[in-house]
Amino acid sequence: MTATNDRRMLVTQFVPKDKNWEDGSNSPTHRMRIRLGRNWAMYELARYNSNDFEAERTDATPRLVELNGNTPVAVTIGNCIYPVTLAS
Repeated sequence: MTATNDRRMLVTQFVPKDKNWEDGSNSPTHRMRIRLGRNWAMYELARYNSNDFEAERTDATPRLVELNGNTPVAVTIGNCIYPVTLAS
């Protein structure tokens, strides 16, 4: 028997941020704050095209989040599912 991930509507907040590189250039890095219970945690969005988020809301928004136990592993934004990892 295999375990399946749970999907729940959770409050999230999209956080755009530029990453500055040593050569002086920068690139967009996108993070997602996800609220579990009363606590917020910051997650990195993985495998995305930065143009995917141009019109995305940056206020607290309910989104479908896939959980493995109590750990978010993916978030649905629009019609796409993006893997997330805990930000360091």
